[in-house]
Amino acid sequence: MFESLFKGFIGELKTKATQKLILDPQKYHTFDNVIIQRNQQTTQIDHVIVSTHGIFVIETKQRGGWIFGNEYDSKWTQTFLGNDLPPKK
Repeated sequence: MFESLFKGFIGELKTKATQKLILDPQKYHTFDNVIIQRNQQTTQIDHVIVSTHGIFVIETKQRGGWIFGNEYDSKWTQTFLGNDLPPKK
């Protein structure tokens, strides 16, 4: 479990550092650890970036793979590449 938390922490640092180095703060506004409440339930979003180019929602993971979905899907599909399997529950 410690390894998983450490990887998550490192992933968050990489994402924040990349945002600071690449995105112009005059054009891109970032919000980290956004909590949204709806009908007595909450969800957490790692990063939201707002600009004139759109709104970008970023979920940081330290795993290889892809997530597929669109605004009409109630659930999205996650796939893993090679031996990069999801953690056991």
